[in-house]
Amino acid sequence: MTTEKGFDLLLESFKMIAKERSDVILLVAGTGELKRELEGVEYLGWVEKSKLGSVYKIADIVVVPTIVPEAHPAVVEDALKSRKPIIAFRVERWKK
Repeated sequence: MTTEKGFDLLLESFKMIAKERSDVILLVAGTGELKRELEGVEYLGWVEKSKLGSVYKIADIVVVPTIVPEAHPAVVEDALKSRKPIIAFRVERWKK
């Protein structure tokens, strides 16, 4: 839950969605500096890789808000394996 991972943008986006829909819940797996208590947001803390399948199982979609380039984010691979739709930012590669 850091700025580089786009967590602040995720929370702001969730707040806008929650104004329109009362039936949404944001489950957050992980730890970090930007944790804020908001209605409808549930923090799971660090989830062991062996237990992530149960989190994906209950999710309707997976959000990957990272705003910096990553070579191969594991969360994307896990979401695809779980056959979950993914929402993510388009991140441009670093320019040299």
